[in-house]
Amino acid sequence: EALRNDFDAAQELLDERNVGATSDRELSTQESLVLVDEEGGVTIAYRGTEPGTGKANLEDIRNDARIAFGTESFPDSEAQYEAAVAKYGQVDEVTGYSLGGNRALTMSQKYGTKATLFNPWLGPKTLGEESPNVKIYRTTEDYATAIGMGARNLDRFDVDTVHPIQEV
Repeated sequence: EALRNDFDAAQELLDERNVGATSDRELSTQESLVLVDEEGGVTIAYRGTEPGTGKANLEDIRNDARIAFGTESFPDSEAQYEAAVAKYGQVDEVTGYSLGGNRALTMSQKYGTKATLFNPWLGPKTLGEESPNVKIYRTTEDYATAIGMGARNLDRFDVDTVHPIQEV
């Protein structure tokens, strides 16, 4: 019941923001939404680390540590990606924030799919792979991307740095 309510809330937000996509409830999970737009385009959007406590947060923390050490793998995300391809014929884009940015980058590197990442948590494994279809947006306060990328890796990605709006 709680998961159904979360999907309802997510769809309401998509509708309010005029995203023009519907969440595929069969393929979506607590970690990601499979979104289908009006033209049949498919995007998988991965969430970042959940703050707070609970089982989901502990798994997020484990995944964050695996990223730091370059041992991350996301078999559930791979299965979801392949199920979306089986159902729709393709996945057009993957996207994500922080931990979700790493998931998206990992899927992009494996399948060659376009990726748009927001303050992704990058580790040595993903930084070592080719990433021709990846766009990264990072804010100047984003330590996870800065630590992972460092100056030597900036030229390997298409990166836009966004300065936060300053109060006047």
